[in-house]
Amino acid sequence: MIDAKMIDRALLAHKEWKDRLEHAIITGQSDFEPIIVMRDNACEFGKWLYSLPANEKSSENFNIVKNLHAEFHKIAGDILKHAISGNKNEAKARLSFGGTYGIASAKLGVALYDWKKKLTI
Repeated sequence: MIDAKMIDRALLAHKEWKDRLEHAIITGQSDFEPIIVMRDNACEFGKWLYSLPANEKSSENFNIVKNLHAEFHKIAGDILKHAISGNKNEAKARLSFGGTYGIASAKLGVALYDWKKKLTI
């Protein structure tokens, strides 16, 4: 069953990634491995998303969110990889306003809000 509270938790968790990535850029360190971050089914939301029953996975909202969530994780993992490998300028550029991270994060946020809105109508 689609749970609006899970969507709220996903929105918060994905917003926290910007702080984590900024910290990694500054310190060159992270508690997370880029290869794991790149997997869209490793976070709490991704596990929940992939565990939904087949009838829930057929909705347009599910497919939009699933694809944008996967894109978000690939970009976040890529930025983290650059940050901890010492390529801070590249990581900063991707994380900066208008960079790939901001665009992916905004798209995912809008899709999650849209999905939640349809659940509460």
